[in-house]
Amino acid sequence: MAENNLENVLWSKLKRINNLTTATNFIKHKSELDIVRSELKPTVDSIKIQISCLKQKFDYMKEQNQGIENLIQLLNTYDEKVSHMLENFPPSLNMTTKVYEKIEQNKNANSVLVEQKFTPAKPDTVIDPTEFLPFQKDCKKTLFKDNEDSYHIELLNTIEFSKIPKYMIGRHTVTHINNFITVINQILKSKYSLLSLGKVGARKKGELDLYLYLKKKETDVYPNKERKYFFTGDDYYRETKTKLDKMKLNNLTILRHCKRIKEIRIGKVVIYEVITN
Repeated sequence: MAENNLENVLWSKLKRINNLTTATNFIKHKSELDIVRSELKPTVDSIKIQISCLKQKFDYMKEQNQGIENLIQLLNTYDEKVSHMLENFPPSLNMTTKVYEKIEQNKNANSVLVEQKFTPAKPDTVIDPTEFLPFQKDCKKTLFKDNEDSYHIELLNTIEFSKIPKYMIGRHTVTHINNFITVINQILKSKYSLLSLGKVGARKKGELDLYLYLKKKETDVYPNKERKYFFTGDDYYRETKTKLDKMKLNNLTILRHCKRIKEIRIGKVVIYEVITN
C-alpha cells in the first residue's frame, strides 16, 4: 500500500516537472512564440469568420425548411380538397353525355357536318368540356394586353394639313408628316408591347432590363398610377438609332399643333404624351 502511494507521488511529481519544463521552454522562446502567434492570427480570424458565415447559412436553412414544411401542409390540404371535389363532381356538369347526345341528334340531319365538327371519342377518352364552349382560352393575354388604339396616333388628312401655318410646314408635305407619325406609332407599339408582357414575359424574351427601365420611367412620370402613353427622345433613338434633330423636332411641333401629342417637361426630361380619343 505504501509502495502504491509512493508511486503515485512520484508520477505526480514527474508530471509537474514536465509541465514546468514546458513552461520554461515557452518563457525562453517567448519572442519566437509571439511571431508564430502573429502569423497564425489571420488564419484563426478567417476560421472564425467562416464559422460565423456557416452559422448564418444554417439559420437560413432552418427558416427555409420551416417554409417548406408549411408549403407541404398547404399542398396536402389542397390535395385533399381536390380529391373531395373530384369524388363529388356534379353529374349535371359532365359534358360528355351532352356531347354524345348532340352528336346523335345531328348525325341524322347531316352526317358529313357531324364528322367534321365532332370526332368520335374512344370509350376511355375524357372529353374536355371547354373544347365545346365559345370561350377564349388565353384570357390573361386578352385582359391585360394594352389596346393599340390607346396609343396609336392618327394620321393627318389633307384638310388638317392645309390649316397648319405655313411657317411650320416649310417644305414638308402631308406624306412626309404621316411617315413620321408611322415611325412614332412603331416606337410606341414596340415599347408598350414589351410592357404588356409583364416581368415574366420580358424575362423569357431576354429584355428584362429594358422592361424594368421602361416601367421605372413610367412610374417616375406618372407616380399616381394614372395610365397614359408617351415616348421620349431616348425611345426614339433606341428604335431608330437616330436622334431627334431640328427637322424631327419641327415635326413634333406640327403634331402638337394638330392635337396629336402634348409636350411635358419634367426637369431636363421632355416627354411627348399621346392625345387620343
